[in-house]
Amino acid sequence: MISAKRAIAAIMSMIVVATTYCTACDSNNQHPIVGTWELVEIRGDYAGDLDFFIGLLDVYHEDGTGISSFAREYPDYGERFLWTIDGNILTVAWLDDYVWLAEDWVASFEISGSQLTATNLHGSDLTWIWRLVEGADDNQISTVDDSINAIIGTWKLVDIGDEWPEGDVFLGMIDTFNTDGTGSSNFHGDIDTFLWEINQDTLTMFWDNDWPDSYMSFEISGSALTVYRQNSADLPDFRWVFNRVE
Repeated sequence: MISAKRAIAAIMSMIVVATTYCTACDSNNQHPIVGTWELVEIRGDYAGDLDFFIGLLDVYHEDGTGISSFAREYPDYGERFLWTIDGNILTVAWLDDYVWLAEDWVASFEISGSQLTATNLHGSDLTWIWRLVEGADDNQISTVDDSINAIIGTWKLVDIGDEWPEGDVFLGMIDTFNTDGTGSSNFHGDIDTFLWEINQDTLTMFWDNDWPDSYMSFEISGSALTVYRQNSADLPDFRWVFNRVE
């Protein structure tokens, strides 16, 4: 069964990609799409059915990464993507959850001043209008970016706590979280790979082998990453501490 979150994210992905195209670059080589855009209007025959997307914030970073979120209402949640532009065609590759395996989204759009207009998304008669949000970088999406950026890197398991003593066999395990949403776990030379995402204070790892997906709470303080699970009906509680590997 598809969860509500995944269903909403699927529609978000269609909308966001429709917004992501432009035709020119600045004199300083920064593409005009770089910045934060807020969905302010949808026009068309069934636009009223999509009003709940008004307020969607899409952030395009200069390094080709981005985040789409309802950051004002849900400051700790966002769908990440990579974006590239070829002429007036932009390709968006989603990094989180099920969308990692989805086909890339493409569209064309027009930017005029502080307005971005997208039309003809998948042949529909809808028109999507975004406005550039000035000064949004530090105020609108910062908590989403901070949570993601903080975990990127390599971590070594140094403490398994008292909740699950059998877990001491995992001491020394090294987990790496990459910026593109991929990762690897090195357990004494045996390497397994995964996809990862963050939703508020929950870290999820989608393993490429036959292991079940891992859902756990997490905290980062300085160079220490703590992951833990409490009061699970089916799985043992644990509290593990990783140190960042410089």
